[in-house]
Amino acid sequence: MGSMASKVGRSLIMVWMTIGSLVLAHVKTALGSSETRPASRIDTAAEQTNKALDQMVSLDLYQYPLSEAVRLLGDQSGVHLVLDRQGLSQAGLNPDDMMVSTQLSMTLRSGLRQMLSQYALDYAIIGDMVLISTEDLAIRRQMRQRVSVRFDRLQLKTALEQLARETATNLLLDRSALPYASAPVNLNLDDAPLEVVTKLLAHQFGLKQICVGNVLVLTTKANVAELKEPREVRPTPSPTRSEAILIDFD
Repeated sequence: MGSMASKVGRSLIMVWMTIGSLVLAHVKTALGSSETRPASRIDTAAEQTNKALDQMVSLDLYQYPLSEAVRLLGDQSGVHLVLDRQGLSQAGLNPDDMMVSTQLSMTLRSGLRQMLSQYALDYAIIGDMVLISTEDLAIRRQMRQRVSVRFDRLQLKTALEQLARETATNLLLDRSALPYASAPVNLNLDDAPLEVVTKLLAHQFGLKQICVGNVLVLTTKANVAELKEPREVRPTPSPTRSEAILIDFD
């Protein structure tokens, strides 16, 4: 009798173990996304703005002030396009007097490039805003945008990637500085200019920072001179109301 009870007991134990294994397997399957797949990250405001520039726009402009053309593009695309009137004024430019004539049927990014290049203008993504200014000022505004960082033994490469995502800025770790890519960095700053943050990151490893066009490069001291480019001074056209930009897209 005792033997029979013992066998029944062992059988029950085996059954419960089997049921437990099946339940555990089901739970792991249900929660598998958290174990086998990284959680989907949310795009930063700058990333969302950058992606929005790839949408198609269609606009037929003839003798429109640049300010009005920019407003129409912003209304059609839903992208926050902002004219840097102060910077343009310092360069002797008035977007209300800069006439454009063009037919746009392309991405917003390409349309802006086509229009702005005629007056040696450019744009910079700053958070949820696309700031339109002179080429030099657009780069300067982007490099000086404010960021807050909390880097606690984060790899240098990861820190730069995080900053690039947050600011839609081109940040490059030069080949000569790659040995420091996995080195840990510690930096906690609030509301600091981007170029100051990257300079302090570079300083932790005896590296230098240099701006090449619209790219912030972290490199070795020996490579700074090699990366420096002679500054090109480009004359800025002085527009009048009678002027028109004729752009051929054929």
